[in-house]
This record gives sequence, C-alpha cells and structure tokens, in this order.
Amino acid sequence: MATDINIQVDSPDVLPEDALQIIIAKDLLTAWVIFRLSEQELQAIDREELKREILYRLRQQRVSFGLDTSELDENLVGGKRYTLAKALLPVHGQNAVIRMIPRPEAKPEINDDGSVDYYNISLMQPIAEGDWLGEKEPATTGSDGMDITGKTLRGNDGSDMPFSYDKESVAEIVEDDLVVLRSLRDGMLHFQGDQVFILSHHYYDDIDFSTGNIYFDGSVTVRGTVQDGFMVRASGDISILGDMGIGAVSLIESTGGSIFIKGGVAGLLKAEVRAAHNIYTKFVLDSALECGEKINIGFFSRNAILRAEEITVESSRGRIQGGKVFAGILVTANQIGSEMEARTELTISGFDREQLSERFLSSTAERDECRREIARIQSLMSNLGTRRDLDATMRNRMKIKLRDSLMQMQARNKILENTLRSLQRYLRMPNDGEIRIQRINRNCVFTHNGISYEIYERQFGKRYLCINGELVEKQM
Repeated sequence: MATDINIQVDSPDVLPEDALQIIIAKDLLTAWVIFRLSEQELQAIDREELKREILYRLRQQRVSFGLDTSELDENLVGGKRYTLAKALLPVHGQNAVIRMIPRPEAKPEINDDGSVDYYNISLMQPIAEGDWLGEKEPATTGSDGMDITGKTLRGNDGSDMPFSYDKESVAEIVEDDLVVLRSLRDGMLHFQGDQVFILSHHYYDDIDFSTGNIYFDGSVTVRGTVQDGFMVRASGDISILGDMGIGAVSLIESTGGSIFIKGGVAGLLKAEVRAAHNIYTKFVLDSALECGEKINIGFFSRNAILRAEEITVESSRGRIQGGKVFAGILVTANQIGSEMEARTELTISGFDREQLSERFLSSTAERDECRREIARIQSLMSNLGTRRDLDATMRNRMKIKLRDSLMQMQARNKILENTLRSLQRYLRMPNDGEIRIQRINRNCVFTHNGISYEIYERQFGKRYLCINGELVEKQM
C-alpha cells in the first residue's frame, strides 16, 4: 500500500548517476525506476542503502506523495520498470439521475378482430393524491486526490438536474436517498414541455340546466352528453362519453388539450367544437370543428365546416359530403361529394418549402444555442460546490437562480424540439400538401393558392398534390 514517507534523505552515493533512471509520468500520477545494471551487480547492493538513494533522487524531482518502495524487495532485474510512487486519484461525484412517469398518449383501442377503433380513445390518465410522478437520485459529492508531487487533484461534485414541475399540484419530497415527486391532489396527468402538472379534473353526468355552462381550469369528462345550447370550456382535455354524442351545443372548447366525443356531432348548424390539439369523433353533421393539429372522423362529415392541419375520415367508406373543408397539409377520405351532387368545397393551403426551410434552419440554430446555454448552466451548477469564495447562503441563492434558469431553458428547448419535428415531417413530403380521395363526385371544388379546380366528372383513385402553387392531379 502506498504511503507518504516524510523522512530526510541525505545523498548516500551508493550508485553512479547513470546506474538507474527515474521516470516521472507527464500527468504526475506515477513514478518508476529502471536499473542499468546486471542482476549480479544489483544483488551486491545493500537494499536499504539502495532505497535511501532512490528516495533522495525522487526528492530531487519533487516527488513526495504516495511513495512505496516495496517492489524493490523483489529479485531486481536490469531494464525492468519498478513502481516507486502512485498518486491518489480524485473521485468525481455522480450526476443526478431523474426518472419520470411516462407521458400519456392518445392511442386508439385495438378490437378483438385486430381492427382499430379510433373512436374509443382515452385522452386522460387519472392521478390520485400522493401518487408517484418521478424520482431523482441526487448528485453525489466528489473527493479530492493528490498527485505524486503533493499537489491537490480536485474531485468535482456531480451535476444536479432540477425537477420541472408545477409547485401548486406537485410536491418534492425526500424519501430515503431519493427526491420523489408526488401529486398534491386528485386530477389528470399533464405535461407542458418537460414540466409535469396535475390538472384538476371534474366528472359530470350531463351538462344541462342542473349544471349550467362549464368553465373549468383542468380536464372534464362528461359521462352522458351536453344538452343543446350549453357550453363546455376547459383548459385541459374534454371527453364526452355518451353514445349519442352531442347536438346543437353552443361551444365545446379545449384551450390547451384535445377533445374526444365518443358519439358524433349533429349540430343543427349551431354547434362549434374547438381544440388546441386534436379532435376525435365518429361523425360530424351540420357543425363546425376546428383544431390546431388533426381532426379524426370515423365515418362521415356532412354539411360541416372543418379546419385543421390534417383532416382524416378513417373508415373504408368514409366520406365528406357538402360543407367546407380548410386543411393546411393533408386531407384523406374514401369519398368526397355525394351522388346527389351536394356542393363540397375543399381548400388546402400547403406550405412554402423555401420559407419552411429557412424557418427550420433558424429554429435549429436557436435550439443549438439553447442547448449550449443549458450546458453552460449545468457546468456552473456543477462547479458551484467547489467555489471557496461563496458562503453557504450565497451558494444556495445562486443554486436556486441557476435551477430556475435551467428549467426555463429546458422548457424552451422542448418547444423547439417539437417545432423541429413538425418542420422535418413537412419537409420530407415530396410535395407541399396533398388531397387523397378514392372517389370524387361531381360538384366538388378544390382550391389552392387562390386557384379553384372544379370537378365536373366523377373521378376514382386520385391524388391532388400542391406543387409550385398549383394542384397537380395524380393517379394513386
């Protein structure tokens, strides 16, 4: 075992200068000796005197720590390396490790026959008060080492990683050696960027005169239906589970989530349904639906106004009859128009590939800058424990400030990552937008870039692609 030998060694002059060679590693972690003598010459030298001379020469080269001459007790051989000193290596702390509850996904159910039920979707994941939401193994502290010259080798503390959570609905609790996130209330799991929330959630049997209109900061589940003329507005997801769906409601709106209507929407030209993300329903009749991402319809849309980036009628017989459709990127259905030739208008805006490419590059540069800032903040947090110029109070204040900055940058980075994924998806398309319809009836009109394309004859298996500001007809 290496020891730090603190003795005064006078030069014993046992050997000529070139009889041995002291080698010092460039990193000052190890020292060795190599003898330039025969085995017989080495055996004739008194070992204790030999050790004294070697220690003297080590001192001349400022080697003072981790000295260990036990290897010189072996049967010495010329030309072989013998270790004389070893540094005490620093131990670096482990970075914090975070594990979080999986994010909920809106996934359609798979029926027993293997078919997909797009209209039986659970948007929400219920959480009870006290439920586990995540945990962190805290960063560990490092310990210093020392090189063979006695210089301290700093052992860095591990980098902390802050939890990102809503402090009103989630608590951070120390349990054994872990920091655990637990829900402060019953509700529904929700993520905003990397930040976890527990949204308040309320169940209703029906929305009618007994409840009045509903304005709720959280998620809402209606087991039955919403009576005509009533409104439901919520910041989270909305699920309406009655088999009959809804009729001439005033408004169903999710300002920050998605909407699932198990039945359909028969709005009598009065109902409006709006969502920040997606809308799922079986059918739409005489109603207006609008969302920021995708409208998923099971069987048909008749005399409706639909607005979304993507609009899909899933059934193999799915159809869009009458009304107006406004899509950003993609429309998919089996049939559009009707045998009775009801006027059906479809407008697809498409996108400008050059502008989208420029936006992608600028977003990528912003994302990369965001990542660099995150790395810089994490480095400052990692080195905070080694700063001797700060007292405990100041160190704690700086830690809180850095943690808040890191959470903000991580949330911004998440938004940019989502934006880049969407932009990549669009840029991979071979066109700037697309209409995919198996059967197109007469008296339909497709509009793109202000140019209208009237359909005078029945068409089958057609695709209309947005290319260079025009709709280009292709066979499927």
